[in-house]
Amino acid sequence: MAVLMLAWCSSAHAYDLGNLLREKPDGTFSTPKPLFEVERCLLLRDWRDSVFVYRTPDRPDESLVYFTGGFNEPRAIELRRTAGGTEVAVHSIAVAKAQECG
Repeated sequence: MAVLMLAWCSSAHAYDLGNLLREKPDGTFSTPKPLFEVERCLLLRDWRDSVFVYRTPDRPDESLVYFTGGFNEPRAIELRRTAGGTEVAVHSIAVAKAQECG
C-alpha cells in the first residue's frame, strides 16, 4: 500500500512540474557565478523539503533544481551556463532564495 501511494505522489509531482515549466518564469536573472557554484548554493540552503537536481548527459550546461513547498506546490529553478556565468529562471515563490545564491 505504501509503495502504491509513493508512486501515485511521484507521478502527480512530475505532472505538476511539467505544467510549471511550461509557464513563464516568475523571475529571471544572470549571475557571474559558475553553474555548479549556484547549484551547490541552492542545495545547501535551509529548505524545509527535499531538493532534487536533474541533469542529463546530453545537456551538460543545464540543471533543474526542483522541490515542493507547502501543500506540495511544485517549485523549480532552471540553471543554464552562459559565457559570462549562469542564467537563472525561477518558477514559483523561490525567487528570493535563488537571488541570494546569485
